[in-house]
Amino acid sequence: MNQKKCDIGYLIFAGIASLFFILAFHSFNNQHPVNLPDVKGVFSEWGVNSCDIEKDYIYVSGWSAPQSSIKLKTIVFAQDNQSGEYYQLKTLVYPRSQGTAEMKANGFFDNSGFVSAIRLPTSSLDSFKNILILSQDRDGKWIRGDYACK
Repeated sequence: MNQKKCDIGYLIFAGIASLFFILAFHSFNNQHPVNLPDVKGVFSEWGVNSCDIEKDYIYVSGWSAPQSSIKLKTIVFAQDNQSGEYYQLKTLVYPRSQGTAEMKANGFFDNSGFVSAIRLPTSSLDSFKNILILSQDRDGKWIRGDYACK
């Protein structure tokens, strides 16, 4: 009798854990179009190392370090060319200390690298080619760089 209660408890907790995992996956990957913040101008101090558009995701890595910035903050968007809507990619910053060493910039370029991705399983990814990189300048205003994935 005791073993049966343990088995039932195990199945209940395994079901709850599975449900939690499924809900977390769907909430993290639930993408919807967003409005762009107000953009002040353009900048050219950025680069894209790779831009992959596969069957159900977009992956972009690169760097962004506008000269008019004090603290580097970057967000990345993908544009649906058919509808004109923008989708914000999940972005992580990574250190690029070799850039700081090369530029002798006292640590400015340390956090200039980024890796961004988005999963869009219900979309036709053929219509996603344009990537928008936004960074903040020293006044906190957004400036943009545009990139066309091949």
